Amino acid sequence: MAGETGRKNCPKGAVACCAIGVIGVALGIVSQVKQLPQKVVDSEFRRHITISLDSPVYDVWILPPTPIYMKYYLFNVTNGDDVIKGEKAIVEEVGPYTYKMMVPRYDVAFYSNSTVAFRFNHTLIFEPDLSSGREDDLLYHANMPLATVAAMMESMGLPDKQTAAFAKLVEFIGERNLFEQHTAKQILFGYEDPFFEMLNDIFKLFGMSYDPIFAPFHGFNNTDDGLYLSQTGKADYTMTNELERWNGMKLLPYWSTDNANMINGTDGSFFRPYVKRDEVRYMFFSDMCRSLKLTYEKDTTVKGVDTLRFHFADDLLANATVQPENAGFCVPPDNCYDSGVMTSAPCKDGAPVLLSLPHFYNAAPQYINGVDGVHPDKDLHDSVFDVEPTSGVVFYSSRSLQINLQVKPSKYITQMRHVRTFLCPAMWLAGVATMDDHTSAQFRGIMKITKFMNVVSYLTIGIFLVVLVVSSACVWRKSRRGSRNPDRERLIPEVEKT
Repeated sequence: MAGETGRKNCPKGAVACCAIGVIGVALGIVSQVKQLPQKVVDSEFRRHITISLDSPVYDVWILPPTPIYMKYYLFNVTNGDDVIKGEKAIVEEVGPYTYKMMVPRYDVAFYSNSTVAFRFNHTLIFEPDLSSGREDDLLYHANMPLATVAAMMESMGLPDKQTAAFAKLVEFIGERNLFEQHTAKQILFGYEDPFFEMLNDIFKLFGMSYDPIFAPFHGFNNTDDGLYLSQTGKADYTMTNELERWNGMKLLPYWSTDNANMINGTDGSFFRPYVKRDEVRYMFFSDMCRSLKLTYEKDTTVKGVDTLRFHFADDLLANATVQPENAGFCVPPDNCYDSGVMTSAPCKDGAPVLLSLPHFYNAAPQYINGVDGVHPDKDLHDSVFDVEPTSGVVFYSSRSLQINLQVKPSKYITQMRHVRTFLCPAMWLAGVATMDDHTSAQFRGIMKITKFMNVVSYLTIGIFLVVLVVSSACVWRKSRRGSRNPDRERLIPEVEKT
């Protein structure tokens, strides 16, 4: 009797439970289909990432807590006397000489069209404990001013006598050695050059001056690399950090096509939000005077945060026959180099300086084999950016570049008459940055909220699905009993009373 009573009570409220189950399952499914947990996270990211004075991360945007470690590797030329006789150069990589670089933004100005202007200040501090060498290490390096003067004399088109006389003047003032010895610090940040000193003396006659100090990074410390204008994301969150102008220009004036002169992407410290594996992203790199193409490589994890790794596209510096879009970087248009290098002359005062990836990574064999001592290695010499895909925040980056001097024979300069034509690597640098622990912890917290909300959503579907199944079973059993023949018991014959 007890079992029978239980079965009769089972369906009580079962219909209501079915309705609740259906509603609960539907809400859980809608939550997943509409990606409600992700939308909650997106809203939180939007509040943090949009650039504004009241943004929670405005102070971090102004003064990034994580420094960039600039690692400079110099190439010491070990056989300069043989090179001027026509032998192949032998170079030895020395370094890194590591400097901590802080890059606060300043001169910040917000505009009503959802853009913000700013400059980066570069402040370098030498880190001896992170360096393999001292700033006073003496090294032999190729003489860039001399090679520049030689290239200039070859292209001036003056009569030989006049050019030869000018060459004698250059050598007389002390600008005569193709390979010179200076300290690592001088090679990077400056030394007095005889030719520039002569120019300064000439300028003084007219009440002006010319900086007699030369080095690739002379004047870099405590200065900026131009005025940036980028999107704040206020009007369109997906465009946050996208560059609009650099130094007031929408198009650069250096290259031979509009496509090459376009200022695309971000400044590299952030990506635009919602990064996908199958898309191409761009960043503007002022040191190379151009925008650079980035492609997805693999999934990574940085300090517990899931990231996507992008790197410089393999065809970034490919010859125009391999990548036609790169024809715009041939200046003049018919002056194209083989894969792996590009000229910087249009934006570096005509100096015969060519840019490449470190150790001629991804470059044509003629450049790699042109000197002894370079060993391209993807793991060491590729540039990578590990970016959190929803926000576009870069959690790890290593941005690399190599500076090379184009050496050619010159009949006017004594030490250059018999040299080979080759690219002499001068130095390569890598700017390395990793997200700080505090910011990483904040992102891990947001990711935990996302996972928790997804778990709750699926758990809700599961619980209400169980309720729906159990209540539906009770209703079905009740309906089965109710459908049985009520006169079934009458079919049993009654015993005749006597």
